Amino acid sequence: MQTDQRSGSNRDEAAYSWMVIAMLWFVCLLNYADRQAIFSVFSVLKQEFGMSDFQLGMIAGCFMWAYAVFGSVAGWITDLVSRSRVIVGALYFWSIITGATAYAHNYQTLLWLRTLGGWEKPSTFPLPCH
Repeated sequence: MQTDQRSGSNRDEAAYSWMVIAMLWFVCLLNYADRQAIFSVFSVLKQEFGMSDFQLGMIAGCFMWAYAVFGSVAGWITDLVSRSRVIVGALYFWSIITGATAYAHNYQTLLWLRTLGGWEKPSTFPLPCH
């Protein structure tokens, strides 16, 4: 009887593990789409906000520079705090920054929000998904 309970428990644990993997895969997919989506609206930003090619390059570049610089910091934080707390905290932060980006009505605000988005991204997933 105990053997049956253990195998059921193992199946539940395996199912839970696969659900977590599926959730993280989906979030990584959204993360990647979020990184790339800005490029599809460059022509709109140029037309509606009158941004120069240099400003558009800065918006694209600031994200990647922040992403690169804070990757080490994110790894250090992940070593200090539980992985689940880092993931949940980063998802909240990412959601807030991504939502706030929709309300950016000038170059400076968009630049800062994209930079913050890049700062947050490495800490989102201390797993090899990017």
